[in-house]
Amino acid sequence: MQNQVIAFTPRESDKIRTHRKEKTGLYREYVLLDPSEEKAVITLRIYWPGSVAYACVWVHGGAGRYARGAGRAGGGGYCKASAAAGAALADAGVRLEGDIDGRGLEAIGGAVRALGEWLGVKGGILHVAHA
Repeated sequence: MQNQVIAFTPRESDKIRTHRKEKTGLYREYVLLDPSEEKAVITLRIYWPGSVAYACVWVHGGAGRYARGAGRAGGGGYCKASAAAGAALADAGVRLEGDIDGRGLEAIGGAVRALGEWLGVKGGILHVAHA
């Protein structure tokens, strides 16, 4: 799913401390690599330890564009992974043109790529790891 960032006001949320579930259920990880800098610019992890999906995002955009955010999604009948990822991106200060909440896993990748373009990453490589 193609998306665009319409605003990015970097925030460093403290919610990330309670939403990281490293020991109980990494579900998926999206990493956008900048080939010119040879580094990860965006890392978004989704944890699914039970009935609630959690997401944490870290942005290392340089020039003061560092951000982190966290989100969660519970309930049923929609894609909780994309809802949690959308909440995490919003918590980090990212505003997207198209809402990704409940829109599926492809929407997450599109949002990460869109943020990379906003940050000026040329030819970014999106690596997706499945747990």
